[in-house]
Amino acid sequence: MTGDRRGGGAVASIQIPMTARSIDRKFVSIAALSTLAAAFFFYAGGFMVPGGAMNFFFWADSISTGATLSPEISQRDVGFPLLIWLSGYRLTGSLTGIALIYALFAALMPMLIYWSLRPFAAWAALLTALASILSCGPYFFQKMLYHDQACIFFMMLTLCWYVLFVARQKYFWFYLFTAAAFFDSVTRPAMNLIFPALLLLAIVFGPRPLRWRHYVISLAAVAIVIAGYHAHRNKVFDVASLGYMPSYTGEQVFYATYINSADYGVDLSKRAGPALSEVRAKLWHALTEPTPEEAEQVKGFVASEPKEFADAELKPFAPEVLFERIWHQPNYEYLLLIETVVDDHTLLRSAVEIILHHPWYFATYTLRGAWHYLFDPGWAHTRFNTAGYVHVRLDFYPLLVDPTEAQALPARAQAEVLEPPAYPLLMEKIANGWLGFFNPLIKVTSVLMVLGWAILAIGARRFSRSFIGCFAGASVLLLYNALIVGAFAEADYRYEMMVMVLRVAVAGFGLATLLEALRQLDRAVCRWLERRGRSVRLEEDERAALALVARERLRQSPVNQAEPLRRAYAKLDPSGQLAN
Repeated sequence: MTGDRRGGGAVASIQIPMTARSIDRKFVSIAALSTLAAAFFFYAGGFMVPGGAMNFFFWADSISTGATLSPEISQRDVGFPLLIWLSGYRLTGSLTGIALIYALFAALMPMLIYWSLRPFAAWAALLTALASILSCGPYFFQKMLYHDQACIFFMMLTLCWYVLFVARQKYFWFYLFTAAAFFDSVTRPAMNLIFPALLLLAIVFGPRPLRWRHYVISLAAVAIVIAGYHAHRNKVFDVASLGYMPSYTGEQVFYATYINSADYGVDLSKRAGPALSEVRAKLWHALTEPTPEEAEQVKGFVASEPKEFADAELKPFAPEVLFERIWHQPNYEYLLLIETVVDDHTLLRSAVEIILHHPWYFATYTLRGAWHYLFDPGWAHTRFNTAGYVHVRLDFYPLLVDPTEAQALPARAQAEVLEPPAYPLLMEKIANGWLGFFNPLIKVTSVLMVLGWAILAIGARRFSRSFIGCFAGASVLLLYNALIVGAFAEADYRYEMMVMVLRVAVAGFGLATLLEALRQLDRAVCRWLERRGRSVRLEEDERAALALVARERLRQSPVNQAEPLRRAYAKLDPSGQLAN
C-alpha cells in the first residue's frame, strides 16, 4: 500500500515489502494450521446442547414444514436455524452437517484476521493470526449447538470485508460487507446495530469523492430484506392469530436494571413510575391473591427450580416476605419469577423508567461490565444463589459434553451428543495449557489495544487514512460488544470468548500501530544522528580553516604581539589545536 497525504503532513504506509511467494507461504501456513486445529476439535471435541438450544432446531423444522412457533422462541433469530436447515439435519437426523459448517467457520477465522491486517503489516498479520489459533477462539464454540459460533464468524467476515473496502477503496467489498453485517444481525439479536455503526465509518473513510448511489442501493437492499424477514417472523409466530409480535426485548433490558440494583444500593421499591408499579402490583397479586392461572404459573416455577434453592430461598417464606426479598436480594431465579407473571412490554417500560430515574446507576453498571469485559473478564450474577456479582469459573468448552436438551433430538443425533470426546487425556492437557494461557493473553492483548489507541490518538496524522479507518472499525466492533454486554448482560467467560477472535484482531492492529511508531521513531533518530554528524564534521572543518588563518597571522605578527594573539586563540580552542 502506498503512502498518502492527510492533514497536510506525510502519512506513513505500514506496508512491509514482501515477495509474492513469501506472502503465499504465510497465508498457506495459517490456513494449514487453522484447518488442522478445526479438524482436530471437530473429531475430538464433545457436543454441547445447552438449555434453549432446541428452539433453533424447532425453527429449522419450521423452515421445512411451515409450522408456527411458540412465542418464547421469538427471542431467537433465523440465522442459526437456517444453517441447521442447510446442513441437511432434517433429512439425515445427524448433527454432522452443522458440525462441519461450524468447523469450516472455525478454520476460516484466522485467515480472515490475516486478510484484515495484511494490507498494512504482513508480520503483524501473521503473528495475530497465529495468536488467534492459540487462543482457541475460533474453535471454542465449534460443537456447541447455539448461535455463538455463527455470530463470531459473520462478525469477523463483516470486519474483514469492511477492512478490504476501506483499504482498497472498491465498492465490491462494500456490498459484501453489507451482506455479512446483515446476516450477523439475524444470527444474534444483539448484533442488530453493527451495520449502522460500521456504515458511518465506511462513509467517513471510504473512497473519495463519495458515490452516494452505492450507499443508497445498500440501504435499499437491507430495507427490502428486513421487510421480508419481518414478514417471515409474522408468519412463523402467527401474529395474525396472536394479535401482537412476541418479544423478548423487555426481559433482556429489565435483567440488568434489576439484577445489579443491590450492588449499587438502588431500592426499586422507591421512586417507582407507573410501569414499575405495575410490575410490583402484578407480582404482589400473583404471590398473595393469585388467580388460578397465576397460582399454576407460580407453582410450576417453584417446581422447576432445584430443590436446594427452592427449599432455601422460596418455600420457607410467607408471600409478603418473599415479595420483599425479591426486590432487596435480586438474583436470576427471582427474576424468572417476575418474568413468569409479568408481560414483556410492561418489563420494557419499567426498565426504561428505572434508567430514566437512575441514570448514574445505569451508566455505572454498564461501564463496570464493559471494563470487566475488556480487561478483567469472568464476572457475573450466577444461578441458584443470592451471592451477587462474583467471579466465575473458566471452563474449556471443547472438553465438555452437555446433553441438557439432547433428549428432544432424533436418535442418531442423541447418540452423537452422548459420545464422549476422543483422546480425553490429550484434550485435558490442551485444556490445562489453555487455562494457563488465558490470563496472560488477556493482559498482552489489553496492553497492545491500549497502546494502539494511545499512539493513534497522539499521532494520527502520521498514519494513513485507510489504516485509521480499519483500526477504528475493529475497535468500534469490540467496544460495541463491550457496551452491549455491560448494559444488558454479564461480563462472564462465555461472552468474552465470543469476542476473543475480534479482541486478538484489535490487538493485532495495536501491534501494527506500535511497530509503525517504532519504525518512525527509528527513522527520526537516524535523521537526528545524521544531522548531528554533519554538524560535527562542519565544525571540525571550520576549526581546521581557522587554524590555518591563525598560524598565518601569528607568523606575520611582530614578536611583541604574537604572545597575546596566542593566548586569545587558546581561549577559543581549549584543545590547543590553534595555539600550536
